[in-house]
Amino acid sequence: MVEMETGLPIGMRRFQCPHASAEGMAGMDLRSVVLDFHDRNCAGCQKRLPVRLPNLSELVAERDRDRQNIREDEARRAEFETERVNARSVRREQLSKGCDVPTAGIFNVIDQFDRHPDTQHRAILVETAAAASSRFNSGAREALFDLAEAGGHRTETALEVWIALALNLTASAGPHFLR
Repeated sequence: MVEMETGLPIGMRRFQCPHASAEGMAGMDLRSVVLDFHDRNCAGCQKRLPVRLPNLSELVAERDRDRQNIREDEARRAEFETERVNARSVRREQLSKGCDVPTAGIFNVIDQFDRHPDTQHRAILVETAAAASSRFNSGAREALFDLAEAGGHRTETALEVWIALALNLTASAGPHFLR
């Protein structure tokens, strides 16, 4: 209807083939429409004949290259993140040398959160800070600084732990601490 009023090819488009086994989608972005149609119908079809250049094979190859580049970038980022976590873990091991068992447990909780920064490990770390703030020695506090420098959820959680530690310190000092 829009095309009839304007005379321009601005309406939705779809691709059809007598050999297609699945319906494709319709849309205005022909690149995504044709790639969707290809993935549903043309991949592996013995009756497919490239017609002209650029043909569908070139679009699919370009899309697949882009996807491969994205996967490689994600793998590089994951490898870099793993290296950073391992470096922080080595530092935590150095900071925890010679500490008592309860404080070593705090380093372990920090390490577990750093390796698995999910809701469960975050809650464990924050609750540990609230329950055992006196056990967070200077080494554990440095480990928290390292965690805060990591960015993202790790930074947010480290700051939340610092707040829990500060609140416990304030509460244990009594009202004269606030004056």
